[in-house]
Amino acid sequence: MIRLRRAMRLYRVFVTILVAVVTGLVFLPVTRNALVEWDDIVYFEHVRTLETWSVAISAAVTTLTPFYYHPLTWLSHWIEWQWWGDRWAAHHGMSLLLHALNAGLVTLLAWELFRIAAPKWNDTTRGWAAGVAGLLFGVHPLQVESVAWLAGRKNLLCGLFCLAAIWVYIRLAPQGRRRWWAPVILLHLLALASKPMAVPLPVVLWFLDFYPLQRHREMAVWRLAWEKWPLLVLSAASAGLTAIGQLDWGAVMPVETLGLWQRVLVACRGLVFGLWKLCWPAWLSPLYPLGGKLTLANPDFSVSVVVLIALSAAVLVGGMRGVHAPAVALLSYMVFYLPTSGLMQVGAQAAADRFYYIAVLGPMLLCVGSVVAWLCDRAKPVRVAAAAAAVLVFTGLVVRTRQQIPIWHDAITLWTHVLRFYPNSAPTQFRLARALVDAGRFTEALPLATRAAKVITDDAEVRSLAGSLLRQAGDWEAARVELRAALALDPSLPAARFNLAAVEARRGNVAEAARHVRLLVQQHPGFVPLIASDPRLATLLPSSE
Repeated sequence: MIRLRRAMRLYRVFVTILVAVVTGLVFLPVTRNALVEWDDIVYFEHVRTLETWSVAISAAVTTLTPFYYHPLTWLSHWIEWQWWGDRWAAHHGMSLLLHALNAGLVTLLAWELFRIAAPKWNDTTRGWAAGVAGLLFGVHPLQVESVAWLAGRKNLLCGLFCLAAIWVYIRLAPQGRRRWWAPVILLHLLALASKPMAVPLPVVLWFLDFYPLQRHREMAVWRLAWEKWPLLVLSAASAGLTAIGQLDWGAVMPVETLGLWQRVLVACRGLVFGLWKLCWPAWLSPLYPLGGKLTLANPDFSVSVVVLIALSAAVLVGGMRGVHAPAVALLSYMVFYLPTSGLMQVGAQAAADRFYYIAVLGPMLLCVGSVVAWLCDRAKPVRVAAAAAAVLVFTGLVVRTRQQIPIWHDAITLWTHVLRFYPNSAPTQFRLARALVDAGRFTEALPLATRAAKVITDDAEVRSLAGSLLRQAGDWEAARVELRAALALDPSLPAARFNLAAVEARRGNVAEAARHVRLLVQQHPGFVPLIASDPRLATLLPSSE
């Protein structure tokens, strides 16, 4: 008996390690990626200025903006910057390692859930089911954004501690509160310190009390909720800090711009969108712009509402008939997605692949468990055919994931890919134009920047970039229009003022050019060498300079 237990333990370890290794190998190309100028720059421009542990910890703990309160993520980036500097392959390698660990944790978690929910399965069946669930989580293309994008590190860290907390809870909760309180509370705190995505975790644990743990048979429902009060307090504090940070940063879209009903529609669409991409991971994009008519007249939203109602009804009927697994899977998916659903709309995206990193775990486990349970009573030829089909599915997922990884190589590859899906997206045109300018590809950037400026007329940086490129192209009048518009929106923008001074000098408006030079020297003395390098502007520098 002891030998059998030891063999099963080794079998479990082997399956877990195998899943982690395969996941790591599939995502190995992420180490070829560089930095993406889309949040990555924000993180590393900040952490490179912090020189000591005390300064880094103080900055991480007191930082609410940009983004939100996630001190552990800031510290992880700072530590890696101290170790590796700008060797981005090492940074991406750490993200790969974290995701591989998460895939291994999903395998262990699935093993425990299937052990409780399907006690009739033997260890071999349970091992196969857990391994398939771990691999599905690990190699699915929806996970690429969180792994291949360095700014997605917060998803990986938060996912690590969330998965560990759920696993510990499942193992210890049946033994009483005293066993699980300390480790789960600590893990929940670490998850929240990585990303507020962990806010719904106490609710998910409460769902698990009903199925598969069935603790509600031994303890009243209100007591099951009350025993989690420390977790709920931590979640409430994290949610409050997040709201304060996002509002202070100005990232939250006001209700006047996006009404409550429209937010509900966006959330419904996002929920159905994630399930659809889980089943059919094609047309994945780093950005899904929030556009179109946000009404039920739009099929995107009306179909999503109908599908969501139908799924909810099916789950409710199943629950009334004693089938609880679909209800727990769907509810867990919904609450994990809730913080990023758009009810508190941040940014201009309708959804994002990274929002589903942990949320899709419930539907994944339900799918794998249901298929394995169905196959248990089938003849051997059916099981062999199912295994062959699974190999084909996983091969397709791996190929799709490998295709998705290079999209995140740099800003140019990223925004070029988005523009293929959304060619009329002005923000995407601007971002790609800026990336091309950084690469010295000014001719390619010009049409993108000017098209963006015609649509985004109230953004100083967009107008300034268009004016700068028009000036380089020799279109002085058009450049003057864009640069003056940029300064009207933001008079402190130095690049726009420098370029406008150069345009005015080129057009012979010496007095106007001198005025801009004088203001530039007063507000931004660092521009003096650049002014001095321009023959027309150098003569306009104040004599004291």
